[in-house]
Amino acid sequence: MVGLESVYAKLDRASFHARELRRQLSTAVEKDRWAFERDAISSPGVCSFRVTKLPPIEPQWSLILGDFLTNARAALDHLAWQLVLRDGGQPDRFTQFPIRETLVNSKGNPAPARIESVTDSSVIRAIEAVQPYASQSPTDSPLFTLNELVNIDKHHLLLVVAHALKVDGMWWGTNDGDPVPKTRVSTGPISVGEEVAWFDFGGSTPPERFDPHLGIEIRLEDGPLTRSVRTTSLLNVVNVIYMHVEHSVLSKHFADFFGEAPRHGASAFGPQLPI
Repeated sequence: MVGLESVYAKLDRASFHARELRRQLSTAVEKDRWAFERDAISSPGVCSFRVTKLPPIEPQWSLILGDFLTNARAALDHLAWQLVLRDGGQPDRFTQFPIRETLVNSKGNPAPARIESVTDSSVIRAIEAVQPYASQSPTDSPLFTLNELVNIDKHHLLLVVAHALKVDGMWWGTNDGDPVPKTRVSTGPISVGEEVAWFDFGGSTPPERFDPHLGIEIRLEDGPLTRSVRTTSLLNVVNVIYMHVEHSVLSKHFADFFGEAPRHGASAFGPQLPI
């Protein structure tokens, strides 16, 4: 029977792995698992903070991430299979959903995204509409990110994850009456012993009570060198990919072809679960 049952089964399995990754990472970054220490003033008016404790990076995080990515990508390939059946064709082991960064191939010739044996013009338009090359910034497309990470996971031992300074939640202001500092923070991976944040009070003595509320998050240190991947939490990357596949691809462009109401899950982590 032609339909989206297997597509959503794969997507639900991706969500299962996303929830497990969220559970493990949430435990890993609890407040008692990391610590920062305020350093002595290195120059007039400047104070800095150094990492003194971090949780271990667990190999299973990368394995769970790979399982999430594989199932999210498989959901799209199951969609391609069903689109071929819907068009009266016979899918085979080469049937897959195309994800293209550009409209041309390696030889510079036009190569728009197609699924072999699919001839319905409305389906072809939908396939093109969701391609990375159809967006203003193809390499920031969640489908581009998904495809790149899946390909890496197939050939690497593990996708690389790392500790990073959590910018969301930092205190950028000061207490009443205190001078306001200029701020500089580390934007890449951090490790124990490193200085990661600097606050310049312009020659004034940094207040003893100044607390920028530093914290950590786990980020991806692998895959596309894009802002959407390297400067946000791993859980956010996972959620963006999941929601894009479910909402922007399946619900918006393809559910109607199968006479099914669009499915709208809250996130990769289930309903009413914040990241």
